Amino acid sequence: MTVDIPRADGDSVRVWVRATDVMGNTKTDSVLVHVDSSPPVIQDVWLSRHGRTQLAVHHSTELFDMTFQIDSFDFHSGLKEIHWTLHDLLHPGVLHGNGQVAVHRHMGNMSDCVAPSCYCIPKDNECFLRNFEIDPDMSKMNQPHGHHDFDYQLVLNVTNNAMLSSIFTFKVWQTI
Repeated sequence: MTVDIPRADGDSVRVWVRATDVMGNTKTDSVLVHVDSSPPVIQDVWLSRHGRTQLAVHHSTELFDMTFQIDSFDFHSGLKEIHWTLHDLLHPGVLHGNGQVAVHRHMGNMSDCVAPSCYCIPKDNECFLRNFEIDPDMSKMNQPHGHHDFDYQLVLNVTNNAMLSSIFTFKVWQTI
């Protein structure tokens, strides 16, 4: 039997199944399916330095001195993981560093989850923080030193709990 149930991202659909054997014994069970067919959102990617935000220029040859700020979220299933790589812009095959950022769930009450820094998804009212920082350190850098007037690109790969991904590339200008 095929059933087409109207649904949209963020909806939850419960499906019941009842089986009866030849002896007349009946068993009923159900499953709750959460719908998410859209990838996560990545926006507002910036460098920050000494408390100043929304920068796109890096003023050091030490690439691990950079701090990236990211706003990423998925209102339907929440985020699962954030992976980053830092490449040479002129030679994209040159990988300077890579790593993962922990996705933080809000552990308080839903009423303590205050927008815009926190959001809750329909599934079990789980709440997530949406602002992240990437602080590359020596342990994550293959080539921690840059060169004068070289440009770099940060590539973000963000995956939601529905296993859908978004990729975002941020160009970093370097002047010393």
